[in-house]
Amino acid sequence: MFTFQVLLLLESIVHLVIALFTIQVPRSVYVVQYDSTVNMTCTFPVAGGLRMKDLKVYWHQISSSQMVEKEIYAVDSGKENLTLQDVSYRGRATLLKDELYKGQAVLEISNVKLTDAGTYRCLIIYGGADYKQVSLQVQASFTKITTWTERTPFSATDVSLSCQSEGFPLPEVFWLSNGLNSNLSPSTSHTMTADGLYNVTSTLQIKPSSSQNYSCVFWNRELEERTMKLFHLADEEPSDLQRSVLLFIVPICLIAIISSSAVVFFLKRKSLCACSKKSQLNPPT
Repeated sequence: MFTFQVLLLLESIVHLVIALFTIQVPRSVYVVQYDSTVNMTCTFPVAGGLRMKDLKVYWHQISSSQMVEKEIYAVDSGKENLTLQDVSYRGRATLLKDELYKGQAVLEISNVKLTDAGTYRCLIIYGGADYKQVSLQVQASFTKITTWTERTPFSATDVSLSCQSEGFPLPEVFWLSNGLNSNLSPSTSHTMTADGLYNVTSTLQIKPSSSQNYSCVFWNRELEERTMKLFHLADEEPSDLQRSVLLFIVPICLIAIISSSAVVFFLKRKSLCACSKKSQLNPPT
């Protein structure tokens, strides 16, 4: 009976010590762009200076869908321990060492990927033990839009306008004519990249007019975000067909000019020779 009471007392003391050590998170949710860098922080008390050899810090990603945990970074007795670091974070995740002396365990992840999104747990053991969780949300906006124009094969007037971009999730793509939705009918397709992004290409067939301009619009419904790119047809560089025509016509024009000059030169020379012979046959008296 006495032993049981002692054990209960010891357990109460342990819980009291642990309760005295608490960590905090300045932010519970982080929202970042794909391929950017994020710093997630949890703070802990370091009154009287940090005793590095007594410190243990563990950052884990908790996947609710797969019910597994990935170790992102670990500091064991003040020393970095990457033995169990998940391979997908190698070279991208680190702990800012100088911040530890300020009582901040800052996990830095660079080149953020879509798969980095989820819940992260910061566990610190330093005399006592405590943990907190934060959430990371990754957005991949369709901000970089590439455009190009091409002459439609076997058509002297039709032009194809194309735009391409990568992001997540799959967007709606529509086109505007002079800023208005004119029920245009583009052809839109997509593929999935190795990083889980949607590579989207949309093409619109038009008959160009100097009084019209066209815009390709990517609408990300989940992020409520719209990005667009305007086509200035008058400013577009010559298409491949136009270049081919120029390469064909210019040499012909040059040949015609050179030939004409040669003919004129030949006729003039022939005329001079005729005059010279006539002078020799009819010398002055």
